[in-house]
Amino acid sequence: MALSLENIDTHKLYTPFETSSLVGLKNGSLSNMRARNTGPHFVRVGSRIFYHGEDLIRYLIGNRIETIGGQK
Repeated sequence: MALSLENIDTHKLYTPFETSSLVGLKNGSLSNMRARNTGPHFVRVGSRIFYHGEDLIRYLIGNRIETIGGQK
């Protein structure tokens, strides 16, 4: 699946596996980010982890890097 904000449903809870394909990260990278409290916000329900679609969009937009080299 191509990385696109349009592919993310803002009302859905995504598993780490689904999230990894949506945001272009490996599942292990998401796990490491949770352990370091970096990366997208997540919800823990018992032993299960979920990512809210709205939080994924905020994370991606918040990590956007603006460059000036391409502007003319």
